[in-house]
Amino acid sequence: MHILANLKPHASRTLPAPHRRPHAPPRTSTTPKMQAQSPPSTSFRNQFSDSAARPARVLDSPAVNRRFYAPDESLSGRFRSAPRKEKDTAKYARYRNRTVWAQALVLFNVVGIPMSQGVYLEERYNSKDGKMGLFALSVGPAVQILCILAVPMMVRWVYERRGQRSGWRIAFLVATLLVVCAHLLLHWLGGYIPSLILLGPVAGIALGTLAGISTLVLSSHYRSDVPLVSTQSGFMGFLGAVIYTVLGVLAYAHITTAALVAATLLAACGLMRRVDNPHQTLPTPPFKAKVKILIPFTLGYTIILTTIFLLPLYSPLLIHTHTPLLVSLATAAISACLAAQTPSRLGIVNTFIAASIFAGAVAILPIFTPLPQLAVLCGVAYGIGLGAIVALESKVAAGFCGRWGMVVGGVGALVGIVGAALVMEGLEMGSRVVGGCAAGGLVLGGICVGVARGMNCPKVWVVV
Repeated sequence: MHILANLKPHASRTLPAPHRRPHAPPRTSTTPKMQAQSPPSTSFRNQFSDSAARPARVLDSPAVNRRFYAPDESLSGRFRSAPRKEKDTAKYARYRNRTVWAQALVLFNVVGIPMSQGVYLEERYNSKDGKMGLFALSVGPAVQILCILAVPMMVRWVYERRGQRSGWRIAFLVATLLVVCAHLLLHWLGGYIPSLILLGPVAGIALGTLAGISTLVLSSHYRSDVPLVSTQSGFMGFLGAVIYTVLGVLAYAHITTAALVAATLLAACGLMRRVDNPHQTLPTPPFKAKVKILIPFTLGYTIILTTIFLLPLYSPLLIHTHTPLLVSLATAAISACLAAQTPSRLGIVNTFIAASIFAGAVAILPIFTPLPQLAVLCGVAYGIGLGAIVALESKVAAGFCGRWGMVVGGVGALVGIVGAALVMEGLEMGSRVVGGCAAGGLVLGGICVGVARGMNCPKVWVVV
């Protein structure tokens, strides 16, 4: 061992120094060398990179340096759920599109049937039923419009009380059967009492139930935003009004109407799909108005709905032709479609106010100058305001007074239609008085709603 300890390395075993060119200076590093190993405990937490403790190199991070999975390798639940979510999204989008078409078919009847009652009212007034008087004949259409505006609120209350459970499709089919049977019985029975019962409460409650169910089912695809959904498919509603008005002039109008109602509503029932979400809550109104704001709005909104249905219902009796009514309904179909897409810089409430004042201003001209050409032009202008008012009335009411606004408007429509019939029967110039009241009421109602809007948001131009 002492021999090995005294041994020294031979000079020939030492390695030579590395060869360097004389003009190349040795390299000097100005930055410290990176550590080769990153902290293992803080480089990746909860499947997200931690910015407070980054690894030494980017490729050392597990979030970046990840190998691809083999096709035959079993994936975890997190990666397996992604294709399923994409598939469910496509399925729900398909269900939503079908439900939108179903809503359009429902409004084809809910808006079309009451807007075409003027033709039937003229026919009954000029027939043997006219002995009952215009007041008696106007009760049926007035009750029908009241039910269409008020029943959806009751349907929504029952829908919420039941916890949004199933059973709505059965109610939809029962309401469809009631509407079809009402028109078939009108063809076979006739007379004042059957027409009053069938066209008034029976058809009105059934149409209101259909409107309420279809709106709630479609709102399930839009986070239960019922006021937003209520502005859709206005074009199809007034298109139905044009078609049912034309059918009312033809023979066998009730049978043809019953067949069309059955075809459209059964197709709508098959297209409807609801999104089931038990944790989804129905939204509250956008804001709660004070009493001093609620009074002018309720007054103006009631006046508007009291007078907006007078000219479509009584114009065949006042002008003795159907052309201005058809032109007005056709224009309203386009106006309702455009009003539902009101630009955000204009606002829903501002559009509603402007449409009311404009419709009242142009409605007064044919009363004092009864020219056929002027009546047609004013019918076009009146349809612009009519479509916007009918398309936006539910959303405007929900913004100020919640779901009770439509009920108050329905009561106003009932009083306006029946009261106009009494005035036309009692006064010699009753037709001009009714036309002037209809035009002036729209202007006055628009001003009252504008006052309420200014009191609520005095420094804001756009009110949604």
